[in-house]
Formats: sequence, structure tokens, C-alpha cells
Amino acid sequence: MKKRSPLLSWIFSTARFLWEMPRVVDMLSRLEKHVDAEGTQRVEHRGVVLFNTVRTYVSVQLVIEVMLALKLKARGFDVRMLYDDGPLYHHETLTKNDLAPMQTYYRLRRLLSLALLRRLPLVGGMMEPYSRFVDRAQLTLLDDPKVGELKSFRSIELEPFVRASLVRFYLSAPDRPMLESERDYQKARAMFVRNAIVSISAAQQVYAEFKPTMVVTSHGIYSSWGTFMSFMMQQGVRTITYGLNGYGAASLDLATDDIAANKSDGGYLKHLAEQVVDRTISRIDVAQRVGHLMNERFNHGSADIARLGGTETASRSPLLQRLDTHRAAGRDIFALFPNVMWDNATTFEESNRVFDSPVEWLVETVRYFDRSPDKVLVIRVHPAERSFMTVRKSVSDILTFHLGEQVLRRENIIIVAPEEPLSSYALFDFMKAGIVYNGTIGLELVFGHIALIIGARAAYSDSGFTHDIHDRNEYFAAFDTTEQILQRQDSNLESALLFAYEYFFLHGVPMKFMSPLRAGTPNYECPTDEIWGDRNLEHVVGVMAGEREYFQDYWRQDER
Repeated sequence: MKKRSPLLSWIFSTARFLWEMPRVVDMLSRLEKHVDAEGTQRVEHRGVVLFNTVRTYVSVQLVIEVMLALKLKARGFDVRMLYDDGPLYHHETLTKNDLAPMQTYYRLRRLLSLALLRRLPLVGGMMEPYSRFVDRAQLTLLDDPKVGELKSFRSIELEPFVRASLVRFYLSAPDRPMLESERDYQKARAMFVRNAIVSISAAQQVYAEFKPTMVVTSHGIYSSWGTFMSFMMQQGVRTITYGLNGYGAASLDLATDDIAANKSDGGYLKHLAEQVVDRTISRIDVAQRVGHLMNERFNHGSADIARLGGTETASRSPLLQRLDTHRAAGRDIFALFPNVMWDNATTFEESNRVFDSPVEWLVETVRYFDRSPDKVLVIRVHPAERSFMTVRKSVSDILTFHLGEQVLRRENIIIVAPEEPLSSYALFDFMKAGIVYNGTIGLELVFGHIALIIGARAAYSDSGFTHDIHDRNEYFAAFDTTEQILQRQDSNLESALLFAYEYFFLHGVPMKFMSPLRAGTPNYECPTDEIWGDRNLEHVVGVMAGEREYFQDYWRQDER
């Protein structure tokens, strides 16, 4: 996938925004009438639900949050939607690469979308500006030149959220030395600490006024979303996070009291296993559906894989010929698959149970192979690094920064560049084991009957089929025990099938208000009666309201 130029991206983004916003407002206006029709005012008040709406210029996020808000309002909840009208110092999705005109452009988009939303009677009545709860003049700490050194504020530890924001801003890696090497690091750090102070202050005032029973937010990462959510959780407020499912164009991931909706099953896997035992779900159906999916992925038929590129499997590839030579010489070949280092998945603190960060994992693993010339390490850099998840600091940059350029020239250490068209699956035939931090390809390695070595706590860890590592000694010992690891995987394949079934087929809840054809786009063509009456939507709101237990249980026939 070729990278689009910044100018073309700006033109495309502007055209899409101007095309979508009137349709978003029209769609929401028609949906408001359903709330009135259900006689909201006659329903008993059930508590306050607060949406921490930050990205008010992203159409699909607006539709998701307003859709859920209207449904909850129809059930008798007092819904408030908190939006940024200026107090925050920086928007988390803007990066170092975004020039000042782009930042102004996004502010204008935000103002336009807010102006349109305020015209809607119900939605406008639910909206609450940040400025009503934050008075910068009273937060004298914001003007302290040493504010960037602050580690906590009002009992909230700032470091995890500020570091995640810095990683996102610099499109770099969760590594302190690399971040601190940026010329304007101190200025950027102070900016995100100020963001956190404003967010926590807003959360404190909002809590004092509304005493919300539930907070809904995109996620709990970064200096704005994360600190706000952390404060609310400290007060015992139930939190709901949501996100677009990566494997279904019209599906939502949702989670309760977790910083991201796509990383936890909320205890559902155990519940699902019980459904298999009582034959609500057929073991044969689970095996067939997962088997079909894996075959599709291994043959590059899945949309997410096609989007990445890198589908060449030619046996004449110079890289594969080089691996053939190593194999003929009796050397064991290992392949390492790092995430895009600035991606959210790399910033989860609880994932780092073996190493302090994915950077440390990468560096220490390469250092191990540098001292083990009898073993070969192939590093398949994530293809998204040179497409839709562009980085400023690549895997090669990270290794050069920490280990020097010479390590990249070792005979037994091979780096496959992100733009290399070679398929990652072409490496499977050569591998003694695959190494991941917490990436999804780990599941594919299991189904490819390849030993999996995990350097962190992945979503599929502790699920009954992986070799779960808890310290560095166990991690490095795993390179010499791959046969035992593979035996454990193969003998517990049923657990792997069940996890994959939940992860790929049930975790994302299909929604009629989202387009099934274009990921991340509202379904403007769907009649509002169908959207409002969507049983999956009713199920999700039922879980949010405390009437049902699991978001993933939407599929059950007795609820449909």
C-alpha cells in the first residue's frame, strides 16, 4: 500500500468531512425523534451517564457516541456529553508531522461540527463544554516553568499517560532515551502534563456536580482520555470503553473498566467455554469457522491483511534463498514480528510483565542473537510503518540508537523492511519459532503449528494454550525449548480455537448504524427505524445499563 502525500491526505480528509457532517447531523436528527416517541420524560431517572467526547470532528466517533447516548436517554438516564471547546493544550491525534496550518484546520473542523450538533434539540441539550469545568486562571500550576517535571496530580500518576501521548506525538517508540533525544522534548512533555492537569481538573469538577454512575470514553490512553478515566475509576465510577473492531467493518469492540476495548474479553472466554460444554455452540462450527478464517488469512484474503500489502510468496526471493542457506547449514531460524511501536497496543503498562517496554524487548532479543551466531533472527518490520501508520522512528532506527549500526550487518540478523513485498507467512516454512510482543500474528503462528514465544502479556496469554512467560530467564530459555512449547500448543488446540472464535467472530458487535462496506463510516443509507430497532444495539445498551452481563453475548438466539 503506497503512502498518500500529506497534501492529498488533507484534500481527501477535508472533502470527506464536508461531505459527511451534514449527513451525520441529518442522521442524528432523525434518530432524535425516536427518543421523543418513546416518551423519555415519563421514564424514571436512572442516574447520570457521562460521555468524555474529545474527537468531535470524527464522524464515526460522533455517531457512535450520540447513538449510545440517545439510547441511554430513552432508557431514563440523564446523559451528558463533555467536549473540548478549547481548554486542552493539544489534541492527541495531531503529531509532530502535522504543521501549524493542519492544527488550525482541525480546530475549525471541531468548531463547525459543534455548531451543527448544538442545533439538534436533544443532542445540543446534552452537551457540556470543558470550559465550564476548568478555569485555567485558577490552575496556577499550568504556568509553572517546571510543570513538565510533575509526576502526579491529585493522586493520579501521570507518567503512563504522558509517555503514551509523547510516543503518539513523535510517532516514535515507548522508550525514554529515544523520546528525550527529541529536540523539543521538554516543551512537548510540558504540553501533555498540562493536558493531564486540565483533564483531571475537569473530571474532578464534573464528578462533584453530576456524580455519574457511568463514564463512556473512546479509551483510557493518553493525557486527555486516560487521566480523566483514571480519576473516575478511582471514584468507583463504572467506565465503558469502545473502539472500531479491526476485523469487522461494521462492528464495535466494547469493554467495562478496561483502558481499551480490544484487549480484554472481560471474563467472557470462560463463559463461552461453558456454552460449548452445554452445546449452545458446536465444537465443529468453532473449528470450521476458525479454520476457514486462518486459511483465508494465510492466503491474504482478509481485508486487514490486504490493506497492509506484503503478499509476495515467491520462493526465488533473495531473502528466502538466504534462509535456505542458513537452514542447510543447520542453523535454527527464528522470526520476530514487532508491532508499530507508537501504536496503542505498545503502551499498555500491564502488558509489560517481562520487559519494561517493547523497545527493551526488541533490543534485548537482538542482543541475545548477536551473541548466538548459531541461531538466525529475521525481524519482519510491520508493513504499516510505511503505509497508514507512518513512523518517525523505525525499528531499524531503534536498533541503531541502542546497539549501533554494526548489529544490522550481522550475518545471522536479518531485517525485512516494511516496504518489502514479501509475505510474513512465507517465513513460516523456515521458522523454528516465532517471537511476538503481543501482536495478533501470534495466534496465526499457533494455527500454523509454529512454536510461539511471547515477550509480554498478549490478549491471548493465560488462555490455556500459550507458553506464558513471566521473567527474562524464562524468556531466553524458551529459545532452547521450542519443541516443548509447540507440543503444549498442539495439545491444547481446542483452547486456541475457542479464543480465536471469540476474538475474531464475537468480540466485535455488528451494528446497523455502521457501514458494512466501508470501515469506520456511518451507514447513512440504512433506514432510521432499522438502526433504532437494531437488536445488537439494544443488547449493548442493555449491558451498559446493567441489565445483561457480556457485550459479546449479542449472538445468543434467546435474546434475539
